[in-house]
Amino acid sequence: MCLLFQGADIECKKNLIPYQRTTGDMFYYEAGENHKTISTIKDSKNINIEFKIDKLKKEKIYLSPNFDSVNKNPAPKLLFLHMLSELLTNDNTSSASLEALAFQLFEFENSAKNDNKPKWVVQMDEYFNENWASDFSLIDLATAIGVHPITISKNFKKYYRCTFGEYRRMLKIHNSIPLIKNSTMRLSQIAYECGFSDQSHFVRNFKKYASFLPKDFRRI
Repeated sequence: MCLLFQGADIECKKNLIPYQRTTGDMFYYEAGENHKTISTIKDSKNINIEFKIDKLKKEKIYLSPNFDSVNKNPAPKLLFLHMLSELLTNDNTSSASLEALAFQLFEFENSAKNDNKPKWVVQMDEYFNENWASDFSLIDLATAIGVHPITISKNFKKYYRCTFGEYRRMLKIHNSIPLIKNSTMRLSQIAYECGFSDQSHFVRNFKKYASFLPKDFRRI
């Protein structure tokens, strides 16, 4: 698995059709799958995690090709940044912490498969990703997708593994990453662009969900 957290590149897999990856994209390669990087923007940075097949089989963990659909969810991407923070801390508990965080990634695979989701959840995914920086309520969301707000509230954690408010904040934090890493915008500007009330609110949430202060993350 890989998270590209700065820059961009062009890659191809066994079908030899080039595709571009940009900051914030998460993807994975199956064991033995041929792939290569064709070109990379200068100073691009990514985090890679490699799992041993025998260990996954022992734990009865199986990934499907649909794992790429996790790319729409900000939570597993922010888990990567938690792992990066642990790597940089590198104390006597980091190894166990890294393993625990890595296995959390697999929690998102089943909830990401479209064939396990009602149509309204797929519509909700689209609404979130199109309106992540906008100020909307649960009622606004329910009206837009034609579902009762109680239905959303009752089932939200089942599909997103967090609350409505947490998911919205994580989307904003995730979308702030390209602005932090690929631009010279001030943090106050980034906070405004990503829908936070002020810079301090943005900084607190970035530290909470990404394990870094934005100014420190920019320097990595």
